[in-house]
Amino acid sequence: MLFSPGLRRTLVACCFFLPLTACQLLPAKSGDNEPQQTFSAEQQQQANTTASDVFADYSSWQLENSPILASRLGIQGQFGWDDLSPEAQDKRSADLQVLRNRLKAIDEAALTPQNQASYQTLLNQLEFDLLRVPLNLLADPLAENNNLLFQVDDILLNHHPLRNIEDAHDYISRIEALPQLMQRWQEQLQQRQQSGYPLLQSSLSDNLALARQHQQQARQGEGLLWQDFNTKLAALTLYPSSEKILLSKMRKALQRQAAGAYGNIAAELQRQLNSASAHTALLEHNQGMRYYQLLLNFHAQTELDASQLFQQTEQQGADLIQQLLDQARLLGFSTANKSVSEQLADFFAWLPQQTSQDPLLQPPSQPTDYQRDTLQQLAAQLPFHFTLLPASALAINRLSGRTSWPQPAFTYQPGFNGQAALLNWRPQLSQAFSRADMILSNAAYAVPGLHLQYALAQENDDLPDFRSQPYLGHFNPGWRLYAQQLTSVFDTSNPWLRLAVRLKLLQAASLAATDLGIHAKGWNRLQALDYLTRQGGLSETQAQHQVTRLLQQPAMAVARWSGFQQLQQLHIRTELAFKKQGMVFDDAAFHSTLLRQGAVPVTVAGQLLDQWVAEQAEIARQRASSKEQTSEAQP
Repeated sequence: MLFSPGLRRTLVACCFFLPLTACQLLPAKSGDNEPQQTFSAEQQQQANTTASDVFADYSSWQLENSPILASRLGIQGQFGWDDLSPEAQDKRSADLQVLRNRLKAIDEAALTPQNQASYQTLLNQLEFDLLRVPLNLLADPLAENNNLLFQVDDILLNHHPLRNIEDAHDYISRIEALPQLMQRWQEQLQQRQQSGYPLLQSSLSDNLALARQHQQQARQGEGLLWQDFNTKLAALTLYPSSEKILLSKMRKALQRQAAGAYGNIAAELQRQLNSASAHTALLEHNQGMRYYQLLLNFHAQTELDASQLFQQTEQQGADLIQQLLDQARLLGFSTANKSVSEQLADFFAWLPQQTSQDPLLQPPSQPTDYQRDTLQQLAAQLPFHFTLLPASALAINRLSGRTSWPQPAFTYQPGFNGQAALLNWRPQLSQAFSRADMILSNAAYAVPGLHLQYALAQENDDLPDFRSQPYLGHFNPGWRLYAQQLTSVFDTSNPWLRLAVRLKLLQAASLAATDLGIHAKGWNRLQALDYLTRQGGLSETQAQHQVTRLLQQPAMAVARWSGFQQLQQLHIRTELAFKKQGMVFDDAAFHSTLLRQGAVPVTVAGQLLDQWVAEQAEIARQRASSKEQTSEAQP
């Protein structure tokens, strides 16, 4: 069984809230001493064929039920919005149960190792989705991954091309459908409040401003969507009369449908703002800790409960502080007869004063040129650290526009159907970035970070879709941190870069500890802000933004930090396995083999790496045997 003991405890606790069939999530586990079952070739073929059918049906089901997902994957013919009605939600839950039952009917032991990995990965996802159903109200609908104000813009601006007149009509139809979509979302917002789960004041205020901006622009027939439609339509080079008709229809859709839809959402956000909470954690809610532990077990793939994870993360943070201070001393930082906390405070005061010591600590004079050059330099180092590189192109997409909503300076958008992947960069949000910040951001979001992680999986034709497409599967969030750490391997000559990497790791550990402190230990906002500024060296503005994210997206910071730790452990374990077999361990082969497996839990990745070690050992034995035979055959 893939789930950890902690998640199995959550399964037991949550079964009461699921339909009766969902209580089957705890099958009897066979004893370790039972003899291994053997299967005929026909049985193995049948099991693997059935499993492949379930894998394909799951991916097809995802696309059929989510036009948004289809758009993100570049699949045409499903232009529309997801059905948010309660009836659709119930049907999705029933469909998931059917898929799970079909999967559980397969004898896992009869599957090939790759199909076993897919089986365990999909079962992990299905059971998590089913367990989450009765707890869905605890998910913040204003968090970025749930927020329709973001999703509508993202889909239309980034994932709705106009290749012909039909695409243009579909674009307009999506605008015309906004009243119904926003009405369903408004009902979700109301249901959450009525169930006793107030939304955050800061989040409501930001979203209210955004909704009003959309409403005002739509009333005037202007805004980002209008500009986007105009630009894409002009590229079609239609007859002037056809273009005029489409533009008129688009403006009417904005003024008649979109303006009202955004206005109603703005009114709802304003109403809820009057009774909103400045700080609300899962610990304060009924079933909140059950939901949090479920998220931790799934996203962080850990057997530890929240208290144990907090203690572990605190200790790891203490170790990182010592490493950071040791590295800083090599660069001239000195303290005497002070506690570790006092030394850390002195370090955060000392670091900004060192900008004259190395160019890496200074902002680039030409950010655009430096951004391009940095990516090229990182890409040039990839062949030394990966045996397989993606064929997919990566382009820098400079973004401008609104900055009122806290957005990251860098995001990654995978490419599909031959399109280049995009590193979305907002220069106005990275004006204060030092050269080191730019290098580490590029490493995390481009190469060797998200681009290699996603592209290598996409280009692996041996994987089912849900393991190779990022929107269908769960990729290890720790790879971004791991990729940043690799930059210090790329450039071993600069101690300031190593210091910057250690600082990024400390900040990630601090965010994970704060995540756990807020949701499992009852930290208030002031405690969380103090910890992030004191322990992680974040500015007050950065800490405020991060606390809001931690409140809205519980367990995500823990998942990132735990994922990084688990990847490091996989690296160490695999290297030891190579040495035990008398083989030379190759970092580059390890990295490529790991990423080619796509979206699998860390436990499954470990099994696949064990299989890889065994295969490499067999190859080595065959080569040695062939060499011996050749030597004996020579006179």
